[in-house]
Amino acid sequence: MIEKTPVRSSRGFTLVEVLVSSAVLGMLLLSLAQVASTVADTWNSGQSRVERRQQGRAIVDFLGRELRSAALPAHRVVQSDRADLQFILNPPSLGRDLMNPHALFWQAPVATNTEQGALAQVGYFVRWTGNKPCLCRLFVNPGSSDYQVYDSTQIGSWMNAGIANVATPTAENGWAGLFAENVLGFWVRCLDGNGSVIQQPDAALYDSRVSYTSTAEGASTSYPAPVLPFSVEISIVTVDSRTASHIDSDVKSAIMALVAEPGTINAAAFVSALSDRAAAQKKLVPILRAAVPHQIQVYMENAP
Repeated sequence: MIEKTPVRSSRGFTLVEVLVSSAVLGMLLLSLAQVASTVADTWNSGQSRVERRQQGRAIVDFLGRELRSAALPAHRVVQSDRADLQFILNPPSLGRDLMNPHALFWQAPVATNTEQGALAQVGYFVRWTGNKPCLCRLFVNPGSSDYQVYDSTQIGSWMNAGIANVATPTAENGWAGLFAENVLGFWVRCLDGNGSVIQQPDAALYDSRVSYTSTAEGASTSYPAPVLPFSVEISIVTVDSRTASHIDSDVKSAIMALVAEPGTINAAAFVSALSDRAAAQKKLVPILRAAVPHQIQVYMENAP
């Protein structure tokens, strides 16, 4: 009887041993590749989150610097038939599509062209272009045809022309007015010296041309107009561009609905509400994972 001798390689290994070794090596390489991919995804996710936090902090810090120096009329008397400086949150004349949920406008000595003064019109609001949310910045130098602060025909609605012509981003105007992309919401709370939200009997959420009363420990203090809030709380929620690219009409509608809810008073409340909604609407889970809230409290230089 003739015995079969195992076929050996030139180095003395049998063919079976070579195949087994190759299979084991292949499995090891595959496992290493999977581990490397997981590590890379985790690192990229962490870097994206750090980047979002840094970007969001830069946004609110810049906004805060402009807001801090908001100005009021020098004569300190409000005349209903006279156009003048104004600090206003959610003006009634503004379109609802620009209130997500808030839009804030004021004048500050930050003009880049001071030939006709230093007080520029400034404002911020979130506008959706298709399924893309953008934080827009209104900025109009004095002397511009869109500078309507002292136009008696624009009392209470001087910001409309600036928004329509200057700060509404479109492809045609090169996205003029675009300040930051992928900002889901912009929240503003005007606070008195006790840290309470100021209540005014007016259609706007806050108007410097309307007086207000602050109450603490049973004592009330009246602040006659024109008057600025003692401080302003600003917050936004950002997501990264990769996550934002997957926002469709359903996700957009859900986000806008959450932003507009009365209980969503700031960015932190929005993220909490988003977490609850994502449990039932799975499309919102990626948004929840990427959403980063940013908040700053600005103490006004010209407050009472």
